[in-house]
Amino acid sequence: MFYFFEFVTFAFPKAGVLVGSVPITVATLLFLLALLFSIKGIGFMVDRYKGFVIGYAVYAFFVLMPLLLNITATDIGNITIALVMLASPLAILIGTQADFEKTVKIIAVSLIIVGLYAVVQYFFGVERTAIPGVNIAYGDSFSKKTIGYGMSSQGLDALKMPSTYQNGNGAGLFYIMCLPLLFFWKAKSTCFRIIRIVAILAAVAGVMLSGSRTILIPFVVIAIPSLLIYIKRKLPERVQTLYLGGLILVLIGLVLYVFIADSQFIQYFIDRYIVQTLSDPTASGRTEQFGDVLSMIYSLNAPDFLRFFFFGMPWSEARMSEGVLYMLSYYGFLSFLSFLFLLLYPVVFVFKRNKILSVGLILVFIAFLVDRSFNYPPYLINYFFLSGLYMRHTDIISKRGCSPAIG
Repeated sequence: MFYFFEFVTFAFPKAGVLVGSVPITVATLLFLLALLFSIKGIGFMVDRYKGFVIGYAVYAFFVLMPLLLNITATDIGNITIALVMLASPLAILIGTQADFEKTVKIIAVSLIIVGLYAVVQYFFGVERTAIPGVNIAYGDSFSKKTIGYGMSSQGLDALKMPSTYQNGNGAGLFYIMCLPLLFFWKAKSTCFRIIRIVAILAAVAGVMLSGSRTILIPFVVIAIPSLLIYIKRKLPERVQTLYLGGLILVLIGLVLYVFIADSQFIQYFIDRYIVQTLSDPTASGRTEQFGDVLSMIYSLNAPDFLRFFFFGMPWSEARMSEGVLYMLSYYGFLSFLSFLFLLLYPVVFVFKRNKILSVGLILVFIAFLVDRSFNYPPYLINYFFLSGLYMRHTDIISKRGCSPAIG
């Protein structure tokens, strides 16, 4: 049952039906069922990671209290978000019960499905290739999603290829979180060695097609250099010069290809990631939202600030914002701090044992700072599930147990 939950959550997280304005997905129902079978993981977490358990208790209290204070004066959307925020970190319990090898195999197959579906959407259209109830909730439409529908200047029907995640940012989070794991997984059979390589290629293609600058920029700035440096250090000294020379030649070749090739994909890439980024200094309105939230805080009187500090603003007055400042506005300063603590706990834990594997979690953490994907399943679920997997299998993720498998 655990592995069916993993596959559906990673590969088809939005399969389900839209009820009113709330999507009811198979992955969410399986998550609740998997939690029931993961109760025994509580003892493991209390014994080994008491700090995380205490942090979650504090976080849960300061999410639950604003929900109770506002429940009679808000809509089903805000209530659903609060419940998602409360339950999703518990996915760490499911991760502690998962078998490492089987889970990585499921992730590899899921990356192939999600990445190749994005390629299909790019060539044939997001709406034309939609399968209602499978890659989008039945009764929903991609035209309502934040994928830049109808805004492309390259003849595409959307700026972002959402694959099975309904949103390019969401699909991008899955790619970047799991790519480091795939790079350092030593598949035992020839079949899965091939699957691993295809999964890496599909995920890289998916990142490029996600249309998410929140995903691609940290990926290029942090993940790629980290991987290249790590590989260099693992090579014999006599091979390192050849390795660096090869990287330089590849870089020159890529630059020449960009300038010479008349490719629709290259034009899409340049338009989405370079032209639109340079022409939008507000980062899709985020800087204005952040300024609005901070201005609201500075204008509070003493009693209002006290309420804000503990429980956030009344939701009818709170300022909507992307990223973690949403937590500050809606749930207060203590909830904001405890949320950051929960996100950073596994990052620090994994970083001490395997810096490359920690890159996936670091990139998702950076994305959450500026994007509100954590309000919706399965993004926090995926993050904490993988965190639990790493925290359970410390012998495997340690440098002695997890070496790079480049080929």
